[in-house]
Amino acid sequence: MTSRYSNKVYSKLLIIIFSKIFFNKTLVVNRIQRFNNNHTLHQTNLMFELLDLCKIPHSKNAIVEEYLPQYKTITSNKKICLIHLSSKWINDFYSEYDFLNLLLKLKTNFQIAMTTDETTKHKFDLIFNKFEIINNANFQQFDKIKNTTIFDNLDFKNWTQIIYSSNLVITPECGCTHIASICKIPSKIIYDANNKPNMIYQEYFPWKSKHEKFIFNNKNLNNALTENL
Repeated sequence: MTSRYSNKVYSKLLIIIFSKIFFNKTLVVNRIQRFNNNHTLHQTNLMFELLDLCKIPHSKNAIVEEYLPQYKTITSNKKICLIHLSSKWINDFYSEYDFLNLLLKLKTNFQIAMTTDETTKHKFDLIFNKFEIINNANFQQFDKIKNTTIFDNLDFKNWTQIIYSSNLVITPECGCTHIASICKIPSKIIYDANNKPNMIYQEYFPWKSKHEKFIFNNKNLNNALTENL
C-alpha cells in the first residue's frame, strides 16, 4: 500500500521493488489515486483483489459472526449504549468535559456501558473516579446494568458479550468499530479530523453494517451524536 499521506512518485518505491523480487504476486495500491478517482479503497475489497490475483479460492459471503458466538447477555431497564473509551476521544477538538456532557445527553434514553483498552487511563482521569468498574474477575456474576458502568480491561470473549448486549455503539474509529459490525450492532463512528478522515473512512468503514460517520471537528458533535435517538 502506498502512503495515504503522500502523493510523491517515489513514495515507498524501495518496498515495491523488493516485493517484486521476493514475492510471486504483488498488488500495488495507490491510495490517493484511487480515492481521487472514486475507486474502491476498502481494505476488505483490496484483500479480495489480492486473492483473485493469486488465484486463491475464497468466498465473499463468509459468515464471520459465527466466530464470535454469544455466550451471555447483559440486561438493562433501558436500551444499552456502549461507548469505547479509546484515547482518540481526547484531541484538539474534544475534551473529557465534552465527553461527560455526551454522557449526560445519552442517559435520557440509555444505560451506558463503557469499555476500555490500554490507552484509556492515560486520558480519562475524571471518568475512572466517577463510575462503577467491572473487570474480568466479576464479569461472570454481572448480569444487569443499573447505572453507568465501566467494563475495564475485559478479555476478548467478555468484551464481545457486552457489545452483543448493546443497542448502539459509539466510538472513535478503532477495532471496536469492526467487532460491533460483526455483532450486527449499529454504530456511530467518529474520525480524526487531522488524519484524512474521509480517506480513512473509505478504507476502514464497517463492512456491510449499519453505521454513521462523524468527524471530531464538528462543533456540535454531541448534538449530532444524540440526534434522533
